[in-house]
Amino acid sequence: MSAIVTPGPQQNKSKLLDQVGDVIRLKHYSIRTEQSYIDWIRRFILFHGKRHPRDMAEAEVISRELRERYPNYAGG
Repeated sequence: MSAIVTPGPQQNKSKLLDQVGDVIRLKHYSIRTEQSYIDWIRRFILFHGKRHPRDMAEAEVISRELRERYPNYAGG
C-alpha cells in the first residue's frame, strides 16, 4: 500500500487503525478486506508490546526474509 497518512498541522491526529480504515475505504476495498487488514495490524502492534510502528526500528517492521529477498526494499 503506497498511501501513508501523516497528519498535517491543522489535521486532527486520529488513531492509526482509523487512518488505515480511511485509506482502505478511499481505495474502495471491500469491508472484509478492511477488517482483515485492521485485524492483522492490531495483532502486529500487540505482538510488539503495543508500540506504534513509527516508534519501531526498521528491522522490527520489515521481516528478515523480506530484507533478504529484496535487499533494495525501503532503502535497505
